[in-house]
Amino acid sequence: MKKITLFLLALAGQFSFAQNQQMEQPALGCGFDQLPSQNKFVNPHFESKFQERIAATNKNVKKTARERIIPLVFHVFHQGETIGEGTNISNKQIYESIKLLNDRFGNADQDPNSTATNIKFVLATKNAAGVCQEGIVRVNMASNANYLANGTQMYTSQPGVSYETLANASRWDHSQFYNVYVVNKIQGATGYAMMPTGVGHYYDRIVIRYLELNSGIYCHEMGHAMNLYHSFEGSTGTNCPPETNGCGSGLGDCVSDTPPHIKSHVVDNALNALNTCTQDNNSSFKVNAMTYTISDYMKCFTPQQSLRMETAFDELRTNYHREVNPYFNETNAPTANFLIDGAVPGLKYLCANNSVTLTNISTCFLNTFQANSAIEGMKRNGRL
Repeated sequence: MKKITLFLLALAGQFSFAQNQQMEQPALGCGFDQLPSQNKFVNPHFESKFQERIAATNKNVKKTARERIIPLVFHVFHQGETIGEGTNISNKQIYESIKLLNDRFGNADQDPNSTATNIKFVLATKNAAGVCQEGIVRVNMASNANYLANGTQMYTSQPGVSYETLANASRWDHSQFYNVYVVNKIQGATGYAMMPTGVGHYYDRIVIRYLELNSGIYCHEMGHAMNLYHSFEGSTGTNCPPETNGCGSGLGDCVSDTPPHIKSHVVDNALNALNTCTQDNNSSFKVNAMTYTISDYMKCFTPQQSLRMETAFDELRTNYHREVNPYFNETNAPTANFLIDGAVPGLKYLCANNSVTLTNISTCFLNTFQANSAIEGMKRNGRL
C-alpha cells in the first residue's frame, strides 16, 4: 500500500463539520424578555439612521460596503470534566458554532426566505496585548457548589452565580472583543444577550447554556446582540402585537418586512399558512431567526433585519471598526496549525486515493471556519 506523507504547511483547507446531535424542541428559553427594560430602550438616533438606510436602499443608492468583523472570545465555565466531555465542550464544538453563525448570517444555504448580512464572526486569535492566543478560556467551577447546583442567575434574587462572578473570573477587553459565556445552566433561560447601547461596555455579552451553543438559539441570541427584537415583539402568547409596524418593547420589532405574528405559533415550516395577525397566508416568520421555533427553522433574516444589524454595527458597535480596534493591527504573522479529521494537528500518513479533512486553527488569523476563511483585510503585506 502506497503511503503519502502529508505536511500541514498551507493556510487554507476544506472544512467539514458534523452536526451536533441534540433533541430538537422549540426555543422557549430566550431570556431577552426577562432583562431590564433599559436593555430594550429604543435609541432615537439609531432609529433615525436605520430609516435613512432603508430610504437609501429603496432608492438603490450604492454605498461602499464596510468590512464588518466581530472577534469572539469563549469562556467555558465547566464542572471539572475533561475537555470534550459534558459542560467542558471541545474546541471543535466552538469552531462549529462560529461556522454556524457565519453560515446563517451569510445565508450560506441560499434560502429564498433569508438575506445575507455583511457581518463576519471570527475566533479571537490574539489577546489585547497583541500576543497570539486562541480566544478560548476554560474555568473550572467544580469547587463552586452554587454553580454546580444552580448555574448562573439573571437577577440577584435568583440562585446561581452572578454575571459579575463570571466576568471577574474571565473577561477579555470588551472594547476589543465580544465575550461569550458558555455555562452549565441559566435560571429561567437557555441563553440571553444584551442589545448594543454604544461602544462596548462591561455588561455586553452573550450567556448561553452549553447544549445550545451549536444551535439556532445561539444565532437568535446573536441577533439580539446586533439590535434585533423578537419578530413577535408585542405578543405575549396568542395575542397579536398592538401595532402593525410598531417599534420597541411591547410594540413591535422595528422592521416592516417581518409580518406581525403571535408568539405561541405553530412550530412547522408551512410558510403559506394563515397568519391570524395579518389575515393572509404570510407565515414566513416560522423560519425567522428571531422567533421561537426549533433550531433547524431558526435561520432566516429579512432584508430589513439584515440592514438593521449592519446599521447597529456601524452606529452602535463602532469599537469593532478596523480603524479603531487594535485587534486588527497586523503585527504578527500567522502560525499555521490544523486539525486533521477533527484530531490533534501534526504529521499524518494516509493511503493513496483516501481523503482527509483539515480544520484551520492557525493563530493570529481571522478565521470564520468556513470553506474560504481568509478575510480580505488579512491578505495584505504578503500574508493570509
